[in-house]
Amino acid sequence: MGAVSLQADVSEANVKARRAGRRQNRLHVQKALMEFLLLGRVNP
Repeated sequence: MGAVSLQADVSEANVKARRAGRRQNRLHVQKALMEFLLLGRVNP
C-alpha cells in the first residue's frame, strides 16, 4: 500500500467519523426537542 493510498484511507475514515458524530448530535437534538414539545420540560 502506497503513502497516497494510506492517506486516502485515513482521510475517508476521518470523514466517516465526522458524519457519525453529526448523526449522533442530530439524534440528541431531535430527542430533546421532542421531549420539550411533548412534555414541556428540559432535562439538565
